Amino acid sequence: MGPFKKIGGEYLFSAVPIDNAAENDLKLDKIFTEKSAAWKIYLYKLM
Repeated sequence: MGPFKKIGGEYLFSAVPIDNAAENDLKLDKIFTEKSAAWKIYLYKLM
């Protein structure tokens, strides 16, 4: 995630859970759900 952090990236959105988030210096911050939505959205913060 080094290049992402270098360009100012702080958060990452994902449509699927990231199993190796900790290995990639990511921390799950929030899960967004909506009854009418097709997917859950996972918000990760770059550590």
